Amino acid sequence: MMKLLPTLTFIAAIGSGVVGGVFFAFSNFVMAALARLPVPSGIAAMNSINVTVITPTFMTALFGTGLICLV
Repeated sequence: MMKLLPTLTFIAAIGSGVVGGVFFAFSNFVMAALARLPVPSGIAAMNSINVTVITPTFMTALFGTGLICLV
């Protein structure tokens, strides 16, 4: 287990950076772009984003990083 710890730490750090970058981009660019749209269009776009984001890659990065950090 002790030999696995540096690898898990590295994966957790990279995953945290990736997830943080996604949240940064979303809050700074995507939300600003949605705010420029008319309300019904913004709602439709956000609903589309909510459906599209549910992918194995994103879920693994989001929840996998959290689980590795707990370990």
